[in-house]
Amino acid sequence: MDDVIVVGGGIVGLATAYKLLEQKPGLKLRILEKEKSPGLHQSGHNSGVIHSGIYYKPGSMKASNCRRGVNELLLFCDKHNVQYDLCGKVIVAINLGEVDRQA
Repeated sequence: MDDVIVVGGGIVGLATAYKLLEQKPGLKLRILEKEKSPGLHQSGHNSGVIHSGIYYKPGSMKASNCRRGVNELLLFCDKHNVQYDLCGKVIVAINLGEVDRQA
């Protein structure tokens, strides 16, 4: 019998499973995925970027979680020798209130 069942083998489901196993290594975990392989549904249709949280209200939970997620993802990639490219992005302010805005 499984302790936990994660529904969905996309990036969120797999990240959730990974964190659960990291916290409780002996956990009996099952991942249910409707596609023939992981990451073929929504995860396979995203833009392939690591979001910085810049589009969320500064200091909000969404912005903070986005920043935390970026850091954790980069640490994971470094630990497991997964290549990535931090190419950056130019964002232009459309009003004075956005000039000093940071995630």
